Amino acid sequence: MTGIGVKVRWWVGPLWIAGAASGCSHGFSNCAETRTCARASGGSLASGSGGSSQVGGGGGTGGAGSSAPLTVIGAIGEICAPNGTYACANRAQRGRLVCAGGVWASNGSCDPGENCDSRAGANQGFCAPIAGDCTARNPGDLFCQLKSKVACGPDLLSVEEREVCTQACVLGTCTECEINKKQCKDNGVQTCSLNGAWGALAACANQACVDGACVGVCSPGTAQCKDNGVQTCDSNGAWGAAVACTNQACVTDQCKGSCVPATKRCTNGVEETCDSKGAWGAAQACSDSAPVCSPEGCVRSPSCIGLPATCGSSGILECCESGMVPGGTYNRSSNASFPATVSDFRLDKYEVTVGRFRKFVMAYSQNMISAAAGKNVNNPDDQGWETAWNSKLPLDGAALKAALKCTPPQNAWRDVPGILESLPINCVTWYEAQAFCVWDNGRLPTEAEWNYAAAGGDEQRFYPWGSAPLDPTHAVYGCDPVVFPTTCADSKEVFPVGSVPMGDGKWKQSDLSGNVREWNQDYVFDPFLYSTTLCNDCANLVPSASRMNRGGSFNVPTTLTTSYRLGGSPDTRNPAQGVRCARPR
Repeated sequence: MTGIGVKVRWWVGPLWIAGAASGCSHGFSNCAETRTCARASGGSLASGSGGSSQVGGGGGTGGAGSSAPLTVIGAIGEICAPNGTYACANRAQRGRLVCAGGVWASNGSCDPGENCDSRAGANQGFCAPIAGDCTARNPGDLFCQLKSKVACGPDLLSVEEREVCTQACVLGTCTECEINKKQCKDNGVQTCSLNGAWGALAACANQACVDGACVGVCSPGTAQCKDNGVQTCDSNGAWGAAVACTNQACVTDQCKGSCVPATKRCTNGVEETCDSKGAWGAAQACSDSAPVCSPEGCVRSPSCIGLPATCGSSGILECCESGMVPGGTYNRSSNASFPATVSDFRLDKYEVTVGRFRKFVMAYSQNMISAAAGKNVNNPDDQGWETAWNSKLPLDGAALKAALKCTPPQNAWRDVPGILESLPINCVTWYEAQAFCVWDNGRLPTEAEWNYAAAGGDEQRFYPWGSAPLDPTHAVYGCDPVVFPTTCADSKEVFPVGSVPMGDGKWKQSDLSGNVREWNQDYVFDPFLYSTTLCNDCANLVPSASRMNRGGSFNVPTTLTTSYRLGGSPDTRNPAQGVRCARPR
């Protein structure tokens, strides 16, 4: 019996698979071919020797080499077997088929949003929802799910993962970044373009790039000056704590120079101020109101800190000025046999007032002055304070206060401050006078220095003010019946310091004649002679029974010339005895 021709199409996965039919000259090769073969009388479609290849199941029993059932993609009217098998009319479409009477017949259509499932298995030929991401796509279309590159399955019912991208997936392609994502690079922001590539860098100006955004107030790693220290910007764009510039200045963003801006230093009476770049500025002499040269610059003397301005003829001037006396050569006591050269030094404008001495009394202790303190820098022979002198001082502050009340009521000291604070302190011994000046960052002047200032240097003045006759407009002398009613009558005695400015010396020191006489550093060699005929910043430091006084006082007009000399025991207390301090230039 001759065979009849049959056309059969088989679908497994994405490929058409050739099936062999009994009587065919050769097998099917692929989905692009349709083979016609003959079916033997009473037989069935078969493949292989003695075996069968069934469409959806059913059919004769073959021998060795039978294969698994296959899913059919059929067309209405085409031969199929066995009856009752389900299939799809094509890929990615809604038409359903059923094998009936040996041929494919329509089995209805899937609802919108569904397709016929052609995949082998329990659901083949039945409807299933189209995968959401494949609704508007075709089978095999590539797209992205998170970082995975995926494709729609043959019926659009499934999404198949093709590749997991290392960085990002954009439009079905693995890319270096996600669209619109931002990242930091070289302290700038990069934005991912629509093609998945990083765009141009947008620098963070004076900010830091953190998590793809410019934040903060500075660029990481940059530095700036803050309170003379260096601040460094951290990775978050915030300034860190300032690291102080030690003995330097912060300039732009670095510690430079050799000093801290606005600090001062003083050497040999010359003050320097550190500029903004850490360099010492031009040297300037200390002012008269801040004459003390200290490591911190020119400062006021201790007796003047917090002291009100109550001196001078107006009663409103500073009591603590110390004017510069430029050095030179002159004749001591206007005697050409005793020339002297004096270096620059300072001499206080006023005699020490009660108010200034009160500061000393408040700080007083018998051992308050250190050994060698108060050396005259112009005289290498001067050894400064000797600790043996401590025993010559009162035991304590109470004893000092009591000792200052010599010959009442002529003493200027009062335990309670009052109207006498601007009077020159009196009743002080040489030891107390020297101790005060050393404590006040000065010393007693040498006789040569004092005489030089009073005489106007080489002008060799007869009086400190010159040659004008002595009268009450130039010097304080005589007696004051109000202050000292029991001993004086009809004229003046001591007045507040600086009361007669017409009597000021060449370098503006007041009361160099009159008011109270003033202790000098020197021992007395002879009231009419000097220990040396030549003098270069000299002082008579050879011990003797007396120390030198200069300037005369209120009670003896004949002592008011610049050449008058007077010796006295260093332990002497006298209402006509006061003190004026000298200081380094």
